[in-house]
Amino acid sequence: MKQVKDIVSNFISNNFIVNMEQLGDDDSLVEKGIVDSTGIIILVCFVEDTFQFQISDSEITMDNFGSVNAIVHYIQNQIERTSV
Repeated sequence: MKQVKDIVSNFISNNFIVNMEQLGDDDSLVEKGIVDSTGIIILVCFVEDTFQFQISDSEITMDNFGSVNAIVHYIQNQIERTSV
């Protein structure tokens, strides 16, 4: 889990110019002004490319991509689902 979280946090920090120390893991990336709809698509493409699985449009929700923890949880669920 920590490795996935580090990968996601580093991507957000480097691509959206945010100090991760000031962003809580459950803070809303949209409400904090870090990402907008285009930013969500960038995150989705990053996750697909990095973790090698497809994300359906119906899975692009705030529950799955709204915070660092939401993204990490979503990725872990997808990895578990594909490794069974």
